[in-house]
Amino acid sequence: MKRFKFTLESVLALRHFRKMEAAGELSAASRFRQIASSRLERGHEELESLRFGVSKALSPSGKAAEVQRIQAALLKQKEAVTQLRQSYLESVEKEAEARKAVLEAQREYKALLKLESKQRERARKEADKEDEKVMQEFVSAQHVLVKGG
Repeated sequence: MKRFKFTLESVLALRHFRKMEAAGELSAASRFRQIASSRLERGHEELESLRFGVSKALSPSGKAAEVQRIQAALLKQKEAVTQLRQSYLESVEKEAEARKAVLEAQREYKALLKLESKQRERARKEADKEDEKVMQEFVSAQHVLVKGG
């Protein structure tokens, strides 16, 4: 029986590599999204802290200079939170794209594995037919020898 050789083995290896590479990219994108989420959360906490500081500074004992300083910091923090939100949304989008890439790479890899399995099965059936043919020829030859001999 001939040994089965999958002719697209190098393509299968490449698709396996691509699948693993896509999984790594998804992992990195997920980490980046988590980091962006934490930064956004800290930005919101700082914003709330500054808002509380403004309300405290507006109390009767508060100083106008302190109120202006806190309001300036509040505006800066609002801008920072807006940028952090944008960064977070971009990270969510990149993670979604990476997830799609992983699914596509897995689909392509599985399709090639299925093709390999079908070819392996076809080769096995052909080898079985060849073995059966050889056995039939052997039996026929034995039969001829027994009758003729």
